[in-house]
Order: sequence, then C-alpha cells, then structure tokens
Amino acid sequence: MKSAAMALIIGLAGIHAGCRKGSSAIPEAAASAPSASASAPSEGHQVKIDPDLVSSGRITVKPAERRALADETLASGEVTPAVDGEAQVGALVSGRVMAILVKEGDRVKAGQVLAWIDAPDAARMQGDWLRSRARLWRADKMVEQERKLWAEKATSERALQAAEAELRESQAAERSAHSLLVASHVPVPSEGGKAGAARIAVTSPISGVVSHRGVMLGGHVTADMSLFEIVAPEKLILKANVPEVLARRVEVGGPAIIRLRGTDSTCNGTVQTRLDRIEEQRRTMTVLVSFAPGCTGLVAGGFADVTVRLSASGTPPLIVVPRTSIVEFDGAPAVFVHAPSRGPGDFDIHVVRLGHTDGVHTVVEDGLKEGEPVVVGGALLLKGEHIRKDLGG
Repeated sequence: MKSAAMALIIGLAGIHAGCRKGSSAIPEAAASAPSASASAPSEGHQVKIDPDLVSSGRITVKPAERRALADETLASGEVTPAVDGEAQVGALVSGRVMAILVKEGDRVKAGQVLAWIDAPDAARMQGDWLRSRARLWRADKMVEQERKLWAEKATSERALQAAEAELRESQAAERSAHSLLVASHVPVPSEGGKAGAARIAVTSPISGVVSHRGVMLGGHVTADMSLFEIVAPEKLILKANVPEVLARRVEVGGPAIIRLRGTDSTCNGTVQTRLDRIEEQRRTMTVLVSFAPGCTGLVAGGFADVTVRLSASGTPPLIVVPRTSIVEFDGAPAVFVHAPSRGPGDFDIHVVRLGHTDGVHTVVEDGLKEGEPVVVGGALLLKGEHIRKDLGG
C-alpha cells in the first residue's frame, strides 16, 4: 500500500515538472501581451511579402493617430423618394381607358403620354366653352350696336347698360369655361367652332420609372383615382431613426456612411436635416440623409443602416485605427505595422488590446504607439500571405 502511494506521488511530481518546462517555452513578448492575445503571434513576429503589393496600393499604410474618437451612431432607416421624386398620376375627368402605352418598370420622361382616356365629360366641357364663346360674341355685338344707337340718341341708357352687363357676364362665363378646360387638361377646341376630340392624354409630371399601374384597358376611371405611380431613382433619400438621447447631436451637413441591407457595399451620403420631433412610441427622431452621386442598388422602400457623425462629447485623445486594420489570430486582435528599415515588404504583427469603437474606427489601448505605420488597407491580404507562408505555400 505504501509503495502504491509513493508511486502516485512520484507521478504527480513528474507531471508538475513537465508543466513548468512547457510554460518556459512561451516567448517573453507574448507573455507580456494582453491576456486576450496570449495565443496570438508575438509582437516580434515578422511577415515578408512582395514589395509590389505595397507599391501597387493593395497594401496601404498610415501613421497611427492619437485623437479624439469621432462620436458616431448607427441608425436604421428606409429609402424613400424625395418630395419631387415620386408622383401619383391620374385623370382629372371621368372616362374609360382606351389605350395604355407603358408597363410597370418602364422608364418615362416628364410629359410623356402614359394612357389615353375617352371622356364624355371632356366633350361637355368643350361644348360649354364653345357656347360661352358664342354668347360672348353675341353680347359684344349687342354692346357695339347699342353704343352706336346711343350716339344717335336712338336708344335708352338702360338698354345700353343692360347690354354692357350681358357682355361682362359673357366674358366671365367664357373665362370660367376656359379655366376648367385648362385645369382638367382637356384640349381647347379650335376657333372654327368644331368640338375637339374627347380623348384625353394621361401624362407623367416627372421623369422616372413606372412603379405601379392601377388601371386596366377598358376600365372606368374617375377624377379621384390614381392610375400610375412614378418614382425617380435618382431622387431618393434615407429617413433614418436616431435615438432621442443622440438625435440633438447629429451634425446637419455632416458625412454619413450608408450600408444597404443584404449587401456589404457602402455608399456615402450627407445629413440634410433632422425633423425636430420625437416619435412618441419609438422615442426616435427622423434624420434625412441624401445619397452621394454614383450610389447604386437604391430601391424605394428598402431598408438601410447609416452611420452619422455626432457633435463632440469631450472624450480625451486616444490612439485610433480603422476597423479594417484589425485582424485576429487565434481569437486575439492584432494589427500589421510596416517595418521599412528591414525592407519595403516587411511587416510586424502587433497584438493589441482594443477599446471603444464607433463602428468605423476603434481605440487601441495597448500594443500600438502613436506614429507607428499601421496597415489601414489590405490587412486581410497580409494575414492570408502570413498564413500561406506558415503552411509552406
């Protein structure tokens, strides 16, 4: 029994000695690194790549900056047409659709005819105007005749005044009938007295894309119906919902970075204005963001995430790098630092401890010094080259 116990003690002592021996193999640099990066490559670990990757711009380097982290917030929003970027098109008179010239998805120009409508009401309007013109002509002749008779003392003053009153009434009736034709987009008949065609053109007030068609061939339409919806893709804005506690710090005129849902691409924008009204249920304020020229993939009704800048909050200067500079080795964050003294394609891996992030930039609390040339573009390419060479590629 004593011999078994002695054997167990000797075995445990051997295991303990082995553990102490294994721990001495950890490089001193790695042991002094942040605890979260104990399994990552040490700061002295070197990476060597083809210098052409640097000279061609695939790897970009900038000195690490010590500055206040720009306060930013991430908000969700919806892509919507601007005030002049959408239109509902209808007929201003009742009638029946006789021709549809466009389909959904077609791009149209301002003033382009979308459909033709046969409108009996239009014929009646034209007839009313022609009758008012005839009455006006007759009243004008009557006044002319009465004035000649008055000059010859062959009529009474009352008769002349009655003729002039009739003329003024006829003029008012003609102007009213003409205004109704113009307001209803009904063609004004020719002066020859023949009625114009009662077929009315439905035209688009803006250039854009037909996003909806609410009428069919032969269908009856009224003045209060929407027949087509037109959206101008180049006149879209983003309505973002910023939390109440941050909304008043949104910088109007400041830059914005927009990421459409379902894509990794980003688009630049500008904060146009903020609606100084808090939405009661969500406790958010709507901020309008315009898209920079060249933004693609925008669809009215689509959702997007936007990063907008806030006014300064008084945070102290810290070392800040873009989030694209951060890579991971065995779950520990690290950055690549250029070492041109050894060669144009030489880099060191620095294990770092990260702090606060605003979604675009990240604070580096430890592992990087101000002014060190850190890789800000192409960090993933460097990591791939490092892994490939470690594997003997």
